[in-house]
Amino acid sequence: MIKRYRPEWGQYIEGLGTFYYNVEDSSIPRLSESIPSARDLAYVILKIGKEISGPVKEGLISCPGEGNILVRDFSALASGSMEKAARDHAEGREFYIDPSIARKYVEKAKGQSENDEAIFLRNNFPVQTSKFFEDKRIEFLFGDTKKDIADTLEKKGISAIFFYADSIGEIDKHDGPYANQLWMSLFTKAMPGFSGNYKHLHIKKMIHAIEKDTIPVLNQ
Repeated sequence: MIKRYRPEWGQYIEGLGTFYYNVEDSSIPRLSESIPSARDLAYVILKIGKEISGPVKEGLISCPGEGNILVRDFSALASGSMEKAARDHAEGREFYIDPSIARKYVEKAKGQSENDEAIFLRNNFPVQTSKFFEDKRIEFLFGDTKKDIADTLEKKGISAIFFYADSIGEIDKHDGPYANQLWMSLFTKAMPGFSGNYKHLHIKKMIHAIEKDTIPVLNQ
């Protein structure tokens, strides 16, 4: 249960639940189930019409010899290690994870199924809004909100979103796999998209939360 500090922090979003903006308190840890997924935070943005940036539920594993892997749930990578992860980022270091955990997600990404838990981020190329229906990264992160997001981006004069992640060459310089929680900044013209290499796990601001009631369904 989320402690409601100020009435204005909680806003009910029809079909989703109560959204809490910028909850700066340790009672909303980054590994909480209440941290919104990229799909749910995008849904909130579409509903309230306000740009909201911050960490989302998904994460990125950077694995030498394999590349970058998008995963559904960063908490599965950092459970029991979040204090160390925050300290590593505060001191400018990568957050290294157990190689056996990374290997598990590599295998998941290689054997993709309908309900993917992980996919390879094959490149960092931007995705044009006109190509949203063709891009696996967009499907993985946004699901049924992709059309609404593309339409909203275009109305704001944004023709593409970007993925910021280390290159294969940079990853291979590391001794082991490292991970990060995705940071989403979707409708800002300066750098719209996702960052998987921004060291932010020690930052306590811009953390949002959702108390869900139902799964939102958008008109297609």
